[in-house]
Amino acid sequence: MRDLGAGLQEWSAEGAKFALCVVVETWGSSPRPIGSAMAVRESGAFLGSVSGGCVESEVVHEAVQFLKKGHSRELVYEGIEPGQLWKAGLTCGGRVRIQVAPFSASPDQRSLLSRALSDRLPFQLVLYGEAGAAEWTVESDSDDERRPGLAEPSVTIQSSGICIRYPAPERLIIVGGGQIAQHLIPMAREIGFEVLLVDPRSAFAEPSAYPSAPDHVSAKPPAEALGALTLTASDFAVVLAHDPKIDDPALEALLPSKVRFVGALGSRKTQDERRERLRSRGLEESEVARIHGPVGLDIGAKSPAEIALSILAEVVSVRRKALP
Repeated sequence: MRDLGAGLQEWSAEGAKFALCVVVETWGSSPRPIGSAMAVRESGAFLGSVSGGCVESEVVHEAVQFLKKGHSRELVYEGIEPGQLWKAGLTCGGRVRIQVAPFSASPDQRSLLSRALSDRLPFQLVLYGEAGAAEWTVESDSDDERRPGLAEPSVTIQSSGICIRYPAPERLIIVGGGQIAQHLIPMAREIGFEVLLVDPRSAFAEPSAYPSAPDHVSAKPPAEALGALTLTASDFAVVLAHDPKIDDPALEALLPSKVRFVGALGSRKTQDERRERLRSRGLEESEVARIHGPVGLDIGAKSPAEIALSILAEVVSVRRKALP
């Protein structure tokens, strides 16, 4: 849903009439998880995805009819068999239920959506009644602290309608630019991370130095840049500068925080020396032990792209709880 944010804000500001189509239930193998959404205008223009391509055209058609006629729409698509190539359905054999509702483009709703996106807040989307409007509610920034590890949208059925909760977005903080970061940034963004690059070296803090620019860049010293952030369990961090003057202050800020993952580049010897420096600077042993280093799963990586892939693989393994 957050990937639709800019488009939804633009459509809302235009006063456009559109419907939200949201995956509220899945069975078996489904190409898109609960909470996946499309926004559809009367013209048939759309944003987002609910199936990865299997039923999008059918959903757009149904949403346009809904906008024109106002009839309630709850769409259920099942797997299709060989020989049913022209039937709308899921080639993966699963089943999905999609709720279609008109979106309220009131100033209050636009403001709530803007706040949730800009402040990285968890929010809820409520689909009221059979043909009621879709409305947002925004939660406080502390709500996700009571739900550690919750990274996926969740659905609850209430008397007023269907409530889909979207947790705070996950953020990857990269301290130290360069070749590895050039490859890591687009890969991380592709799998849903908001990316912040921190590097006090001007040459590495220039967004144009990256084929795919990070969402945010800070050229301040790491202690200052990280100290200005609210670090939560939705944050993951990797320290890649390979320079103690940059890496150590960053780790001093990250390790005592609630950041879920802290990885650092460097050989085992470098890691041992780094840990000793951090202990001498007053960090607790339990904090120093949080460092994932050398960062990255052992896949025999050699090139910057391969190292970036190995780093992201370890981040994802922690994100999905495959590793502690």
